[in-house]
This record gives sequence, C-alpha cells and structure tokens, in this order.
Amino acid sequence: MSLVLYRGDTEIGRNDYYYRTFYTDVRPGTYRAVMTVDRTTPGWEFSRSTRTEWTFGVTESQVNRTIPAPRLAYDVPVDLRNRVGGGEEQTLTVRATPQRADDPAVTAVRTWISYDDGTTWTRLRLRPTDAAGEFTATVRLPRAETSSGYVTLRTEAVDASGNRIDQTVERAFGLK
Repeated sequence: MSLVLYRGDTEIGRNDYYYRTFYTDVRPGTYRAVMTVDRTTPGWEFSRSTRTEWTFGVTESQVNRTIPAPRLAYDVPVDLRNRVGGGEEQTLTVRATPQRADDPAVTAVRTWISYDDGTTWTRLRLRPTDAAGEFTATVRLPRAETSSGYVTLRTEAVDASGNRIDQTVERAFGLK
C-alpha cells in the first residue's frame, strides 16, 4: 500500500500506511493524494488492486485538515462467496457523499464497469435515488465463462468546490 501526496505535479509526501499524517508546508493550490493497494497474498481473490485519487483545492494554510473530497461506497447483491449471477440483470448501488457534514455537496458521479480486468469499459447509466448521493444502475452482467469471471468498477465523483475522487477497484466481485 502506498499513499503519495502531490502539490500540483510535485510529490511532497509519501507513506506506506493510509492513516499516517503528512507533515508538510500547506500552501494554497491544488493537491492530489494517490493511494494504491495491491494484495498479492495467495487466496486474495477480490479487490486485489485498488487505486484511489483525490484531487482537492486548498485556499488558505490549514492544519489538521481532512481531505475535502467525496468518498465512495458500493452495494452489490453478492452471495457469501462475493459473487453475483452472470447472464442476468443486477442492480448496483453507488454512493458518493462528502467526507464531513460541512464539506461541499457532491454534484456529479460517473461509474464504469469492466468484465476484462479494465481493458475495456462501459459507462453505467446511473439513476439517483431518494437518498442524497446515492445512485443505482441496472446492468445485465455476462456469464463467468464469457468474461474474465470478475467485475471491475471505476467511479469518479466531483463536489460543488471541484474536489474529486477517482477510484478503480479491480475484481470488485465475481460472476457465477
């Protein structure tokens, strides 16, 4: 796992644990935090690689600040083996919400799906639900034998201040 912090295109911090704090000279500008997680332990079949990039603006020097960018969550009707039925329609839920109550509201969400480990992507048609920041998409998933047997997800979300998250979850769940 790595977490790298950039101001513009310049790396200003690096950690190998996501809960560490960056001690840096915070100046106004655009920042990016890029977290990559690769799981190579035998038997780790799902979400074995993730990449999350937060882009956010800082307008004044601040200390002890959390990243003011949206957070993401997914709900997929998986079974106990983290698989869903291929060859049939499934409804996926994507949630994109502010990190904190006083952070700007999420204004745009886009999600793509891949059945070949991210080689090709199809954009999902997200429909808002009654819950703030919650969207659903109904998609006909392929059968496991006609694909990689897994589903990879990529989501981008932007808030009213232009802060954003871009996340890819490789093999988020399997097909049966």
